[in-house]
Order: sequence, then C-alpha cells, then structure tokens
Amino acid sequence: MSLRALISDATVPVAVSLAGALRAQESEVAILSRLDGASPLDIPWNRPSALSARTAILTAKNRFGVLDAGVVVFDSAAIPTDCLDGSPGGWCRFSDEYVRGYLLLAAEMSAALADARRGTLCFTLVERSVEVSGARPTERIGRAVAEAAFVQLAEETARSVLGSGVSPLLVRFNPSEESEGLPWLAAAVADSTSVRKDVRWVKSGSRGIFGRL
Repeated sequence: MSLRALISDATVPVAVSLAGALRAQESEVAILSRLDGASPLDIPWNRPSALSARTAILTAKNRFGVLDAGVVVFDSAAIPTDCLDGSPGGWCRFSDEYVRGYLLLAAEMSAALADARRGTLCFTLVERSVEVSGARPTERIGRAVAEAAFVQLAEETARSVLGSGVSPLLVRFNPSEESEGLPWLAAAVADSTSVRKDVRWVKSGSRGIFGRL
C-alpha cells in the first residue's frame, strides 16, 4: 500500500523536493500551499489561522481516507525579508506566520495522527547559518528566533506523541548534501517498520537508523 503523506509547505524547496521524491515512489502526497496555490495537488494553508490548520488536516484525511505521515519542514532561508524589516507590522506578521503558524499546524497534525494511533510525524530542520553574508541584523534575529522556536516545538510535540502509536522523527537536513539526503529522508518518512520510542535529532543520511529508533 502506498504512503499517504501531508507535507508543509510549498514555500520551502526541500519540502517540494521531498514531495516529488515520494510521488516518484508512487506515494500519495499533498503539500500545503498559500491560499493562491494553483496546483490541484496542493492544500491551501493560511498560516496564522487555527481554522485553516484544522481544515488542511481534514482535507488531507478526506482526500486520502487515512493519513500515514505528516511532515513539517523548516528552512530559515524561506522566510521572506519583508517579515524581517524590524518594523512593528513586520514583526507581527513574522510571529503570526513563522511561530504561531507552525504551532497551530503541529498541534492539528499530531492530534490527527495520535487519534488514529498510527503514522509518522516528521519535523525536518534545514540547517543553515543565520550569519548570512550581507543580511541585516533584524533578518539574523528573526531567522534565529524562528529556528529556535521550531526546534523546541518539534521536540516537545514529538514527546507528546510518545506511546500513542505515532512514530516521531526529528531530522537535521544538510542542503549541501541533498542528492544523498533527500532519498534518505523519503525512505525515513515512508518507513513503517518501527515506532520510535525516543526523541532525538538525526542527521539526514545517517546509517543504520531504520527499524532501530
């Protein structure tokens, strides 16, 4: 039976590549997109909206019948600079979209899998230095804050599903090794041979983790 997965989101290149890799394996995949997303394979997601997060999960469940995996990919480089200009309005949008948005989505995604007592819940962090050459201080601050919030959210959400039948997976992804890391990540998300019983980060491409975590 093919994997049925929901991936967040279309603004993150690694997430788009992962969706393509899984589809190439004949998995059924939906990817979250902005409300103006044109692809019929996409599911609209308004980041700051609690209703949108819940609707996105319900749409995926209705589309597939059951959800086997939920994947949330974070990449600080995907945060638009207009959210990081240091203005009050910019910081409010930043907080709503890149802290609150992920919190709402993770809550709905983990609850859906836990209710079904099955599936893989994967948080993937694309590792980058916040010391981007030429970046303004406000950009470095915002990207660092968002990444720290995502790491903490991933770890605590993973702990919350332990013992529920859901397999949590925390991955640090090196974008410079995508040719090797992407097939590994797709295989890790699709792996249903074990229920991981601890919370720890693994690097994409790590050997010997399947069936053991």
